[in-house]
Amino acid sequence: MKLTEVKKIVLKEALVEFKHMGYTKKKDYLIRNREKFSYYVGFAFVDNDNSFPTNFHYGISSKLLNNILLEIFPEKGYKQDEYIGVYGINQLLLYDKKKYPILEYDIKSEMDIKIMVKEMVTYFNEFVLPFLEQLSSYDTLNNFLNSKGVISESMHLPTTLINGIIFSRITKDEGYDKVKTRYRDLIESWSEWDKLDLIKVIEFLDNHSYEDLILIDNQ
Repeated sequence: MKLTEVKKIVLKEALVEFKHMGYTKKKDYLIRNREKFSYYVGFAFVDNDNSFPTNFHYGISSKLLNNILLEIFPEKGYKQDEYIGVYGINQLLLYDKKKYPILEYDIKSEMDIKIMVKEMVTYFNEFVLPFLEQLSSYDTLNNFLNSKGVISESMHLPTTLINGIIFSRITKDEGYDKVKTRYRDLIESWSEWDKLDLIKVIEFLDNHSYEDLILIDNQ
């Protein structure tokens, strides 16, 4: 098998099973759109010539987050009403956290792919979909994204902080100022370059109320 063939078969087999959960294929991902949120599943592959170690990742995306970032950073190529990732986690971290029993799948045949997909589907039905559905509100995402656990395991802390502080502002919770102070202290030692985006986000949020931000969702 070649890597291109493995990728094609993995997506094909996964789509057959995941379509029963409402997922469709979009480029190299499986997507399940909700009104305000979208769930996604993707795969990472390594080409070892005779085998292809493969692991999955999943997450939740938000249309409102995308539209707010478009307002703040019009130069960065965001497009109106698309979904952008809010939170995601991969199989490797799930394994480290003892939430998934397999570190990665060593794909050598189509049967290996079928086994992987079957085990994924069981896991998604039992754990992932209930978890994502629980996250699918601005209030819940605010509390989750700004938790110490999510911040400590972040694979890209600047993005995590930006997403967290935006969701703290688009809820009626009065915790935005506390989150802002906490994150300003956290980035105190960062270089000025690394601070730029978060500071720009904070300046934008300081000048827009909860009602202003929700209106962005309805433009």
